[in-house]
Amino acid sequence: MEETSYRKSLELLSDDEKATLLAKLCEWEKASPQIADNFKREHFLPEEQMMELMYFIVNEGVPIDNKKIHLRNLMRADYQLKGKEIRVSPERVGFAISEEAYKNFIIKEYFGKGIAIDSSVARNKEDVIALAFKDFFDKLQKGDIDEIEPDCLFKEENKLVWVTWDNNNDDPFSFNQSDTCLGIQTALGLDEKYTGPKILLFIVNVDKLKKEDIFFRPTFCDADFGENFRPTPVDFNDHGLTWPLGEAYSEEEHSKKGRPEAVVQSKYLVLSVIEKMIILDK
Repeated sequence: MEETSYRKSLELLSDDEKATLLAKLCEWEKASPQIADNFKREHFLPEEQMMELMYFIVNEGVPIDNKKIHLRNLMRADYQLKGKEIRVSPERVGFAISEEAYKNFIIKEYFGKGIAIDSSVARNKEDVIALAFKDFFDKLQKGDIDEIEPDCLFKEENKLVWVTWDNNNDDPFSFNQSDTCLGIQTALGLDEKYTGPKILLFIVNVDKLKKEDIFFRPTFCDADFGENFRPTPVDFNDHGLTWPLGEAYSEEEHSKKGRPEAVVQSKYLVLSVIEKMIILDK
């Protein structure tokens, strides 16, 4: 069985550095046991970056209390998308956005910039906005992507997006036909705070993407201290794997129950690569 990059890097520390690190990890485990465990089980993150994080912890401490923002910002800036490309080539991937969050984004950033509306049928500004968004959404659901401007899904180009797929089917969400919302939450590691009352599912045709090697195996740094994240078993290296929300973790069952997952920068996920949008009403 392969070793984690954590274990490999730990052996390269001096005795004093190792003792300091382990003492601070004990402090981390008391405050955030799951995240500390993710750090120890990490094996997609290269040893060089793991060593740098270890030295940071030795010198600066663990990311709890007032030190949490400091370390999280460091990881976000320097250590995301370091897990190397996934080892499979899915035809389609899917991801989710909160409908409420996406609606607010479109209205704030792009209303009046390409979303046409006949204002003569609107009584006030709120009506105009509501009708504009309905027109935008109708086109999006029908797949009339060419008629929509701007070609944008996210404000930040470098926002980290988690995607899933089905290794045995073209439909990324074919795995769950009954309890769909729970299945989507499981597949993408989403919790109630993120999803809101409705979830928008976007299905991407990978062939439409401008670049192929953009999907990366997720590390605990990509997860940004998310409690739902579970590193894959150390001998599984093809891509990330989720773990069903709320279930007691099992290393042996992870590769059987986990859904495929990867991370990608939002700048590649624009409207022109979207094949379909589905609205899930919880």
